[in-house]
Amino acid sequence: MTDPIDLKTIASIPMFSTAPAEALEKVLLVASEQALDVGQTLFEEGETSREVYFILEGKVRIYCYSQGDRDVALVDFEAGGCFGELAALDGQTRTGRAEALEPARLLKLEHIVFNDLVQKHKEIANQVILKLLGIIRQVDVRVADIGVLSDNVRFCRELLRMAQPASEASSVQIIPMLPNHEKLAKHTNISVQMVTETMVWLKKEEIIARRPEAPRSILIKDIERLRAAAHLENT
Repeated sequence: MTDPIDLKTIASIPMFSTAPAEALEKVLLVASEQALDVGQTLFEEGETSREVYFILEGKVRIYCYSQGDRDVALVDFEAGGCFGELAALDGQTRTGRAEALEPARLLKLEHIVFNDLVQKHKEIANQVILKLLGIIRQVDVRVADIGVLSDNVRFCRELLRMAQPASEASSVQIIPMLPNHEKLAKHTNISVQMVTETMVWLKKEEIIARRPEAPRSILIKDIERLRAAAHLENT
């Protein structure tokens, strides 16, 4: 059973972390909760919906379509993140498709309320500016990856983006729920054949392995070699 949403929950969202009490109370009063399953699409590129979403739990990815109708992953949002504010602010259609990478719990705010909060509270307006600047920086990196890096290198970077610790106290990295090859190809804007060939090579080199206890989960056996395959320096 999930915890009920209260003022503390609202204040923990970075967008509202510096907002006055009256703004938090308004969000608590009018916002609604929404759940997404893994792989569920919240909205499509070109839709006219204008709600803003705040992630309480889980992860959501934004895609756009490239030439050839391939999905290109633009940016990922985790707990504390928000998305959908562009359509809320300018009244235009959605610029991308939102899909849950993990089971997600969202807080939904109607655009009229969100715009009112931005106009009345400079603390929230400043957070919106910082958020949009962050998106620009992330998209710049993804576009550079697509334009410069080879397909297999981009795929290895995608695996690293999906990796997370097996537990809070563990240094072992896993991918809890690996999408199928078709989805991975769309996510990285490469062919299904390249996904398959790279996965086979990574397993052969014992860089990754399937986890017997969770068939759709991947164990990263050698994170440094995966970083090398992704052309990333050790950190």
